[in-house]
Amino acid sequence: MSLTRFHRNGSTHGLYTREAVQFIHDSKDKPFFLYFAHTYPHTPQYASENFRGKSMGGLYGDCVEEIDWSVAEVMRALEENGVADNTLVIFTSDNGPGYCGSPGGLRGRKGQSYEGGFRVPMIAHWPKGITAKSICSEPAMNIDLFPTLLSLAGVDLPEDRVIDGKNILSLLTSNGKRDPNDCLFFYHNKELEAVRMGKWKYIRDIDTMAWPIPLDKHWKSENSLEAPWLYNLELDPGESYNLRREHPDIVEAMEAIFQQWQKSMKENLGGWK
Repeated sequence: MSLTRFHRNGSTHGLYTREAVQFIHDSKDKPFFLYFAHTYPHTPQYASENFRGKSMGGLYGDCVEEIDWSVAEVMRALEENGVADNTLVIFTSDNGPGYCGSPGGLRGRKGQSYEGGFRVPMIAHWPKGITAKSICSEPAMNIDLFPTLLSLAGVDLPEDRVIDGKNILSLLTSNGKRDPNDCLFFYHNKELEAVRMGKWKYIRDIDTMAWPIPLDKHWKSENSLEAPWLYNLELDPGESYNLRREHPDIVEAMEAIFQQWQKSMKENLGGWK
């Protein structure tokens, strides 16, 4: 295997990619796990000479195009080493965009509990296990990857601690559905701000870290829709219409879930059994 095609790429993208490809080459004859997290497009952004100034999205766009190149090199390495068909490749992010990038028409950005701060694309590639071009619209979180990958590897979950993630293998392989009673919790740093259950999203408070600042957070008037906020994400993925007054029963139920979760976290922050 030749690594000469990486020599012209002096960025960390190139370094990480070269090491990832070498790791795949060295591990092809046994099961392996590779966690590959690029430094960019997180700030401070940088693109190598091969990509700098080449996109229509400024430096941020250049970084994204270099990541595209990197992913292609990793996929090529899997193919060249004959393990592509039975390797599960997951491509995703840990949060929505900061000041650059697009949240895809959703409200909010990184640092906020709106959908734009958390909802990101995810691609799963596994020819032997996932039907090509299949689409799953069920919500999941990165914490779900831990129990899912352990299950695929035939490894039991640890029994001495609470595991917050769920095994989502059925979502990946068979168009399964998430339990409608499962809740997803949204934090800003250490502060619980919101909870989602099924189509309902309940926001107790929202941080104003990222622009645009949600003006309704501090807006006070007789008719203003002040906190908390309740959104129906099936009808309103942009979180534009507060249904708190129309569904007080849902607000009450979601507030109870919110408080119970906070209580359980306070009583057992480490999650030990």
